[in-house]
Amino acid sequence: MTAQIAISGRLGNDPKPHGSEEKPMTTCFLFGEVEVRDESDISFPVNLVAFGQVAKLLGRLDKGSFLTVSGKLQGSTYQGEVRYSVLVNDIVSAKASQPRGGKAKTWEQQKESADRLYGKK
Repeated sequence: MTAQIAISGRLGNDPKPHGSEEKPMTTCFLFGEVEVRDESDISFPVNLVAFGQVAKLLGRLDKGSFLTVSGKLQGSTYQGEVRYSVLVNDIVSAKASQPRGGKAKTWEQQKESADRLYGKK
């Protein structure tokens, strides 16, 4: 599955640089949020992969930064579990401060949301 997507959320880890200065690559994961009727928001993890200048920009951010990215959504199955990753074309917006309207979720809250989304509880 491949689709063009824009997704917003918080970085779940510090971005990890790979490659060289000439061919940079950065990976990290983002917790995107989906509103579910009659329930609280559900967070789900999405792996981000970026190359070139976008990789350098992504590498400047820290865990917990709120950002919106656009790119190609790719789904794969590993041991019966669906995993998603986004090949990032562009960082639409990024800020290190907390967005208005609430506190950031703890790791446990994000994991519980992901477990609910994937039916693990």
